[in-house]
Amino acid sequence: MPYSRVAPTNHVHLRLHFDNLPDTISKVQQFKEYIKGLERLKPFQDAKIKIRKEDIVEIDSKQHLPLQFLDVILGAMQFRLNNMHKLKPDGKKRRGNELLQKKNYINILIKKFAH
Repeated sequence: MPYSRVAPTNHVHLRLHFDNLPDTISKVQQFKEYIKGLERLKPFQDAKIKIRKEDIVEIDSKQHLPLQFLDVILGAMQFRLNNMHKLKPDGKKRRGNELLQKKNYINILIKKFAH
């Protein structure tokens, strides 16, 4: 359920950043209309949340550092929650080198940008 802390007469306007949508122009427009239409749902209305069409934008995640971090964090969460970190290649006793390298690289990035 959406939630926002605003005065009863005010609205919150969301600005939504999506990574470049790899589809036809008409399907992208249809998707954006669907997202905009969410404001008509009762939970959004109760929370005073509005979505303007011009606030639904596409960005290149390669050029947007916060989106890159979010992508890494969500990927790591999905990886861990689905126990993929426990997977071992068929016939092997240990995880593959590629998996260990990814883990180490993510740790390096986190430490680098945490300072």
